[in-house]
Amino acid sequence: GATDGLVYVGPRAGVVLDLFRRQSYSSARCLACSRSPVPGRRVHERFVCELPVTVLAGEQEITTTASNVSLGGMYLLSDERLEYGTEVKVRFRVPALKEDAEPRATVRWQRTDGFGVQFGSLRAIEVWALNQFFKSLESQPES
Repeated sequence: GATDGLVYVGPRAGVVLDLFRRQSYSSARCLACSRSPVPGRRVHERFVCELPVTVLAGEQEITTTASNVSLGGMYLLSDERLEYGTEVKVRFRVPALKEDAEPRATVRWQRTDGFGVQFGSLRAIEVWALNQFFKSLESQPES
């Protein structure tokens, strides 16, 4: 079905599930937990991409590219460094959206070529649009 494999994690999980139920997508699944059931294991499948992103950190704007994305966050290629725990907004657009998504996120790790952010809550339309986008991308194996 249209929502096979949909998993949403966050405080608005019930809202997402209600939206899909009203749309007659009875196969929608919802996990209302906020952390991985197995320590060190990812909850969301990552997908390889080249998605233009603008990171908003206070007054600073960083123009970058996401090299992978999931419903949980994204890895951003950048020479810029943001401290672990920095709260940011990430602005991006996927084809199914008519306007930019701008979810809040938190910097969770850094490497020499960039940094990873974990999304806060995503709006229902953003979850749906990302899942549509994932259908056109290649899954990235766990590292």
